Amino acid sequence: MNVTNVNILSKAKAQTTPISPKPKLYLAISVIVGLVLGLAIALLKELFDNKIDKEEDIEALGLTVLGVTTYAQMSDFNKNTNKNGTQSGTKSSPPSDHKVNRSSKRNKR
Repeated sequence: MNVTNVNILSKAKAQTTPISPKPKLYLAISVIVGLVLGLAIALLKELFDNKIDKEEDIEALGLTVLGVTTYAQMSDFNKNTNKNGTQSGTKSSPPSDHKVNRSSKRNKR
């Protein structure tokens, strides 16, 4: 094969920037996908949550609330101990607002 009519149209230039990978684009896409997935998981978790947290949840079902318990604090569970490991007779009393809540709940019944 003898070809003699070949001409150079333009000289080749070396690419100075890489074509792939594009870290800024990949970072932007991964942030957006992460946010969408996080929001979707949070939404699904909230939608499928069937726990009863408040008295209003029970009343919304048309049921009667039979009783209410107060929230316990860590100080309610701590017991004073002496150096030899025996328990002392003093028990920490609950805060005064617990007493008010208990008496007001008794008056409601």
